Amino acid sequence: MKKTLIVLGATATLLAGILAPTTGFAAERSAAQPEIKNVKANASYEYIPSYIFVGSSFYFPSRYKHPSVWGFDNGVVSVDFLGKVTGLKNGTATIQVWDEEERETKTFWISVY
Repeated sequence: MKKTLIVLGATATLLAGILAPTTGFAAERSAAQPEIKNVKANASYEYIPSYIFVGSSFYFPSRYKHPSVWGFDNGVVSVDFLGKVTGLKNGTATIQVWDEEERETKTFWISVY
């Protein structure tokens, strides 16, 4: 009997809005299971959380360049040059980024709890 593998992809998103890496697992196909062909896993969605917790962080997707904190929100979050946003204390931060694909500035409001 010829053995084949069916590869399935799974993606998990935490409630805090942090993307977990896409993982895959394989299962051996038995005679009772139908054969699956042309299966593609697409985990290329983008999610910017509306809130994070103090001490947690997330990364802006690579299409967003030059993230910076605006207004009186200094000290609520920190943003580094790689696009990593870390919650420092309770409050709300306004973050502006340059969207490379749409060629415009976008504004995000992030609450920190």
